[in-house]
Amino acid sequence: MKELHAEIKALVQQGWIYEHGRKHGKLKHPAGFPKVVFSRTPSDWRALENFKREIRLAGRRTQEGPVAHVLREASPRSRAPVSPCS
Repeated sequence: MKELHAEIKALVQQGWIYEHGRKHGKLKHPAGFPKVVFSRTPSDWRALENFKREIRLAGRRTQEGPVAHVLREASPRSRAPVSPCS
């Protein structure tokens, strides 16, 4: 848990915005759009690794921009063209 708090502190020093909640904290990217929600008292032994992954993904979303991220999630998967039966 100390490592998680150290990561959060480092992110806040880099400009991320911390929002306090009852059971969960939220970190908002300085650009404003990706938010990372995390438990303030994690009980899972993988919590730190999961948190780091979420921060990494939020950074990728920021580089793509909020619109590109939304469009990518909303677009249907491409399908192979269907040939008519002869």
